[in-house]
Amino acid sequence: MTPSSLAGAALTPHPGRRIDEIVARRAEERPHLTAVRCGDETVSYRELVDRADRIAATLTAAGIGPSDVVAVQLPRDIDMVCVVLGVLRAGAIYTLMPLDWPVDRRRDVLARTGSRLCVTRPDDRFDAATPMTSPRLLHAAPLDALPRADGHELGDLRDACCVFFTSGSTGQPKSAVAPHLGVIRVVFDPVLRFDRETVMLQAHSPAWDTFALELWGPLLHGGVTVLSESTYFSHDDLRAAVRLGVNTVFLTPTVFDDAVTGEPDCLAGLDTVVLGGERVSPAHLKAYLDRYPGATVFNIYGPVEATICVTVHHVTPDDDFGRDLPVGRPVPATSVHVVDASLVPVASGEVGEIVVAGDGIALGYLGDPAETATRFAVAPLGEHGADVRVYRTGDYGRIDAHGRLCFEGRRDRQVKILGLRVEPREVELAAMALDGVTSALAVPVPPEAPDMLGLVYTAPDGTGPEVVRQAVGAALPGPFVPKVIRRVDTLPRNANGKADLPAVAALLSTVAERAPVRVTPLTTVLAELTKLTGREATEDSDVIDLGLTSITALKLIGRINAVHGVRVPMRVVFRGRTPAAVAEWIAGR
Repeated sequence: MTPSSLAGAALTPHPGRRIDEIVARRAEERPHLTAVRCGDETVSYRELVDRADRIAATLTAAGIGPSDVVAVQLPRDIDMVCVVLGVLRAGAIYTLMPLDWPVDRRRDVLARTGSRLCVTRPDDRFDAATPMTSPRLLHAAPLDALPRADGHELGDLRDACCVFFTSGSTGQPKSAVAPHLGVIRVVFDPVLRFDRETVMLQAHSPAWDTFALELWGPLLHGGVTVLSESTYFSHDDLRAAVRLGVNTVFLTPTVFDDAVTGEPDCLAGLDTVVLGGERVSPAHLKAYLDRYPGATVFNIYGPVEATICVTVHHVTPDDDFGRDLPVGRPVPATSVHVVDASLVPVASGEVGEIVVAGDGIALGYLGDPAETATRFAVAPLGEHGADVRVYRTGDYGRIDAHGRLCFEGRRDRQVKILGLRVEPREVELAAMALDGVTSALAVPVPPEAPDMLGLVYTAPDGTGPEVVRQAVGAALPGPFVPKVIRRVDTLPRNANGKADLPAVAALLSTVAERAPVRVTPLTTVLAELTKLTGREATEDSDVIDLGLTSITALKLIGRINAVHGVRVPMRVVFRGRTPAAVAEWIAGR
């Protein structure tokens, strides 16, 4: 490897090539031990595989097999895990659709993936061309033979395990097909050290590739996966998880930093914290390790198209917390290269684009051959200059003097909002699909450390920000919906006549910084809700209708604490549901 290339070790001994086969092997080794826990309900390894095999038999009899996609739209429970494993046992590919996604987006997922079946509860069905069934029917009765689907343009997908979705610049989500080995190489990484003692919380959206880490990480080793029952993840959920025996969690840096600052005791009892999805804060990591010196922390990096992560850095007290921390060295069967625009490795220490190769690379994007051709390439970056297939991440990075990858930013407009990769162009196109909206620009706010997306647009007077917000919300998931929206007569332009993105960000930051003069619990709650959601909050507003999420609720709680010295429990925010109820609780303390 050149000084600007890094290679992970081989998997030795190799654990196997399919997720479902490894889980079945664990069922033979540990049949009566708990595999999955959800509240008071548990399922053993033997029960899990038996239920999955019954589902697989039903799917196979209906004609589902290798290269077929089955969509799963279920709440986070044991049924969901059984169905997902059953799909894999049938040799097929699963894709998970969150129930809070807009129906139009879920319908697009079914079409884009060519899903032959959607597994969902009867009450959650929606109008679509794809046949639907329920987990109960998969167990109880044979399915009618399903119509054959057209072949995928990516060809044979028998090595694929799942389809993850990520934001796309064309206005449509990109469907990355992840291979079994992509998951396996990460959960058997010797640095991460998953083993049969691992008890991991599964709390993140099934749309994220993090879901695969949280679910399969323990199960491929004979450990336990604990499913979070909470819709709005909070510090209390971490405490509850530890009481259930959880010793390992994945957190976004946003959630981790808030916990370290506001309620560090909620992290007590954890052996391992895995951080990813955003830049980590060195100061918060140092504070955590000072408080819990025996804890293990990993900083991971990698796009969805490389399945979970490509590098891992074990954070220790010896790290330099006065600067950005590295994202580490490659996981097994993975290589990382820092290259110029011609895919030639740059000089040692220089910044270039990060490209990755190896077993974790997605097989391509379903339904988007042009984007597949653009982002996946063949380059002479293998051993002795051999051609290898690579994914161009669009991220900038460098290799430091210690042989570790350091992240240096994005090549394009793509941003991370609360840990989710968002393509602003997708948001702009959703806004411009509304009659009357002639142009739109979406930018992160504030630009230096974004925790929301803002949008400016041009339209007639009658097309107000709330109309635009509703249109975008009907087309895209919640984190994509701009929190600050402003109508303008013309879009700001720079001297070259191009869109002036810094000017747009400054304009929207000014809108977001409004605050009341007189400070009371109610005015604080109203002001902070307005800033966090971008919607004018009143004392009777429903915080969920405003768009408050578990992550933005943590920010709200932190800001209330900073002003009034009171730490509001998450349950007060989401059970009270109104600013008035939250303010009343604060006033009573």
